[in-house]
Amino acid sequence: MLRALGPVFVASVALWAAIAWCFIAVRTLTGHDHIHLDTYDFGIFLLAIDGAFVAAILWHDDNERRRQDR
Repeated sequence: MLRALGPVFVASVALWAAIAWCFIAVRTLTGHDHIHLDTYDFGIFLLAIDGAFVAAILWHDDNERRRQDR
């Protein structure tokens, strides 16, 4: 499981950057704030998505390792 944490960290940072970039792009391109989220709500949203993403990667890595051990 520790072997997967490096790629998970990189993928997690990339996911955070992509979501934040999309959020900023929508606000910039529309010219006004169509997305009414304050910083706290946006942080919780990012943590929820990131948590699910990391859990899915670790679950997949664990399944691959079990399959290879057979």
